[in-house]
Amino acid sequence: MDIKELESGVDPHTHWYYQSKKQPLLGVVSSLRAEALHLIDVGAGSGFFSVALQHHFPTTFSKISLVDTAYTEAEILSSNGETMQKQHELPIKIEQSLVLMMDVLEHLENDSQLLTQLKARAVADTNHFFITVPAFKSVWSAHDEYLGHYRRYTKSSLKKVLLDTGYTVDKIYYLYGTLFPLVFVKRKLSAFFASAHAPTQSDMKPLPSWLNALLLKYSSCEMLVTKYNRWLGLTCVAEGRF
Repeated sequence: MDIKELESGVDPHTHWYYQSKKQPLLGVVSSLRAEALHLIDVGAGSGFFSVALQHHFPTTFSKISLVDTAYTEAEILSSNGETMQKQHELPIKIEQSLVLMMDVLEHLENDSQLLTQLKARAVADTNHFFITVPAFKSVWSAHDEYLGHYRRYTKSSLKKVLLDTGYTVDKIYYLYGTLFPLVFVKRKLSAFFASAHAPTQSDMKPLPSWLNALLLKYSSCEMLVTKYNRWLGLTCVAEGRF
């Protein structure tokens, strides 16, 4: 989760985007029917998604590792001894784990390098992954530049990098398919009218409560069938094992 998206005052605990985006993840964990898993949240940032999983599944995870190079030494020390541990490095051994990468790979110039590192530390076929990335270069905008993205993915390009690094992809699909046309038009118009000297910024903004509630209701309904969406969306999701 990118901390820069929160700099405009967005609260992920109420904002429609984060509240709807966590729903497929909750569904995946529910279907695992497992206990004593090690949750490894790579590029965790605030840890929003891990905190949500811990809240909804208090007996599923024996340990939660929040991995992010942006953590200060004070933050790491303050989490010592807690179930949810902040750290800079990946665990030496990855076994009986669920690995999250929520909008992480697009920030890496070499996305396969991180995937290879994870795979090298894994005990085969005992680990699950849940990955989200921004989708479709056609909606590339100042939002991507502000967040430091190298690319946006398609279902095919995400699946390829996963298969090439030895992962088993069980499901791959898009989120926010019905919102795609609106975002496409908005970003093209914004780019057309933008000043050449305008600073880049995130599209993520606080919204009036009525509009936030409406978007949450709408997107939550879409999440009920999103696993069947193989065609279009703003986010691409991959689930599988390694």
